[in-house]
Amino acid sequence: MVRAGRSGMMYDFYLYAGKESTIPAEYSHLSVSAQSVAYLCMELPKHEDKVVFFDNWFSTPNLIQYLKGIGIKAAGTIRPNRLHGCPVIPSKELKKKDRGSLDYRIDKNSALIVVKWLDNSIVHLVSNCFGIAPLTTIYRWCSKTKEKKNVACPYIVAAYNKCMGGVDLADMLIALYRTEVKTRRWYIKVFWHFVDVAKVNAWILYKRHYQQLGLPINKHQALAEFTVDISNALIQANKSKAIQGRGRPAKLSGIKQVQQRNRKKPVIPIPNNDIRYDHIGHWPKPQKDKKRCRLCQSYSRMMCAKCNVFLCLLANRNCYVDFHN
Repeated sequence: MVRAGRSGMMYDFYLYAGKESTIPAEYSHLSVSAQSVAYLCMELPKHEDKVVFFDNWFSTPNLIQYLKGIGIKAAGTIRPNRLHGCPVIPSKELKKKDRGSLDYRIDKNSALIVVKWLDNSIVHLVSNCFGIAPLTTIYRWCSKTKEKKNVACPYIVAAYNKCMGGVDLADMLIALYRTEVKTRRWYIKVFWHFVDVAKVNAWILYKRHYQQLGLPINKHQALAEFTVDISNALIQANKSKAIQGRGRPAKLSGIKQVQQRNRKKPVIPIPNNDIRYDHIGHWPKPQKDKKRCRLCQSYSRMMCAKCNVFLCLLANRNCYVDFHN
């Protein structure tokens, strides 16, 4: 079970273990699905302008009433068999009316509202903070006239459609580049799942900070590039020496020696910024051969053991410090 925001940021979670779940006894008066919602809302700030949305698997009138009692606003779809005999218009009569028709009932004692709205099918909603006003309009395709037309929509439906879906978005982002682990030990899969959760949360924060700095939103890194940078940074973490192959090099024939000598060596790319600026393990390593400095293009015999690039380290020119700052 996960509590997430509209952006897909996951704020809290709960490992559901069936009958062995350790939910406090104070939620025992609620149904099993509603207990999970109440438990995840335990740390939310009370009596503030924040609303919790959930679908019909969790919704019950008792849950909505309980959340209102502790100062948490809530809304969600609900199954008809959980309405406890609420006297809304029967579904057969509502279907005879035009699309967008609705009926609602308000409980004055608990201040709960139940709304029944006709769209493609009948939708039931319950809330302790929203109502039907103000009515909005939405575009829907009409099969009779073969065109789109305006359909009346109550405010509770518009608010639900606008704010619902954070958990689905989070699951979609995790599934895009999930860490695959082939094992039967469930706790290892849980561990790597939460590594993926941390990665997705970090990417959402990165996008938020990118936008707060006033940078163009279409220039930020995609989730795939962000994942690759994290992987490269973790691979290079705490590495102070270049990894060298073991054993002697194989002897080559004369033709192969000429081909190898004339072959152009690939240019070593500059590491990403997370590795370049972490100030860990960037030790100067003297080399026998001279190569171009990656900053000033002068020749140098000094190489960074972690970044694997040549840099000047002289009294009058210190490209080594400039490159890592």
